[in-house]
Amino acid sequence: MNDLLIQRLSERENDPQRVTDDLTGHTPNAPATPETLASVEAALNIQLPETFRRAYLEVGDGNRGPGYGLLPLTADSCLSSASNVLGHSQAWSERRLVYVAYWGCTVFSVLDTAQNCMGILDVGDDGAEVMWQGSTAQWLQTWADGSNLFFPLEEE
Repeated sequence: MNDLLIQRLSERENDPQRVTDDLTGHTPNAPATPETLASVEAALNIQLPETFRRAYLEVGDGNRGPGYGLLPLTADSCLSSASNVLGHSQAWSERRLVYVAYWGCTVFSVLDTAQNCMGILDVGDDGAEVMWQGSTAQWLQTWADGSNLFFPLEEE
């Protein structure tokens, strides 16, 4: 991810009218510390893609971004997500999924750290369904451009 994308994310996320897609009074968090990031990666046994590492370390640790905002790294839903998501389907056993944003009800954006791609996941009563949306850099770029990520990127 390049410096221009970090700058564009910062600009959007520092605008009170565009800090999240759902302006519900979230207070954006300060950037995460390298120690917090390392602790979360160790707890989940993953390494976040460089795109997300820089966004969390340089822009902010959640409560800003797509949907209701990226989840803070230390949110219970983020830390417990790998087992929660993987528990829904044996077919996903090879994936390293982490919840990164909440859209409401049972819908989350998930990051597949093994494939470096993003998706929208609905974990409703009928099981889990995911709609893949492209790379993490593409996902963040699309949001920085002002697009709604709740819909598949291919349909925009």
